[in-house]
Amino acid sequence: YVINNSNLSNHALFTSVLCCISVRMVEIKNNNYKNHAVKSDLRYFRLIFWSLFLKELKRLKSTYVQTLISPLVTTGLFLTIFNLAIGGAERGEVLNFPFITFCCAGLIASSVVTSSYASSSSSLMISKINGTITDILHTPISPSEVVTALALGSVARSMMIVIISVIVFNLFIDLPIYNFFYVFVFVFLGAFILGLIGVISGILIDRFEGQAAVTNFFVAPLSLLSGTFFLLEKLPEIVQKINIANPIYHIVNTIRYGFLGESDTSVKFGLLYLVVLSFIFWFVAYILFAKGVKIKN
Repeated sequence: YVINNSNLSNHALFTSVLCCISVRMVEIKNNNYKNHAVKSDLRYFRLIFWSLFLKELKRLKSTYVQTLISPLVTTGLFLTIFNLAIGGAERGEVLNFPFITFCCAGLIASSVVTSSYASSSSSLMISKINGTITDILHTPISPSEVVTALALGSVARSMMIVIISVIVFNLFIDLPIYNFFYVFVFVFLGAFILGLIGVISGILIDRFEGQAAVTNFFVAPLSLLSGTFFLLEKLPEIVQKINIANPIYHIVNTIRYGFLGESDTSVKFGLLYLVVLSFIFWFVAYILFAKGVKIKN
């Protein structure tokens, strides 16, 4: 039926063929049915995992104005406004760097936070609304591979945003890079964590209004209030203690450290904290997807 149905697209045909790779085999003998377990072939799992990741990259390419250009324009507007309103040289130095350079590194980190969350959450939301989530649910792929592929798609988007931002903003301001490896590691961890939060949000929320509420009332404010434009010491003491538990603060602070080589809190603690959180959020996303919360009913 699958082969002869010419109405199926290439993607649907690929999915249907994968669905035919049965995890159990039925033997009919003398009108008696016997089930025989079939050993899974990891080659198919790798194929589907890679296909999911490539799907995220193709979606990124098809909507590059929204996914890549828009964060760049937003960051540029913030820098222009702060430079005109507060002044670049007149503002003085922060962490031994000009204020505009300090803000630029923080805004790039803030773009990583918002874009990585939007990538995975919108991908799942669109799949649920269009009904294409069944292409994932009916294929022989483990929930761990689905969650990881979606999160890595967010990481890829954030990496592209960082590369483009560094190239463009270096044309106007002096944005140093203290250590490329640190920038890569901290951007990866930050994007991976927010990508997993986006997966969790995409599973639990059924409407775009809910996604917009999470972005507008939690992700965006926390990213801007997590030391993007100021040091932690500027906040009241009680807020400083609360902000230490804020993962977005450590994402912004560690990414800025990769650019400037300066930080107002412990980078080692931030790195350890982000690694632990990445495992926790991955496990939560895995459990939700494996149980099929709001996606299998």
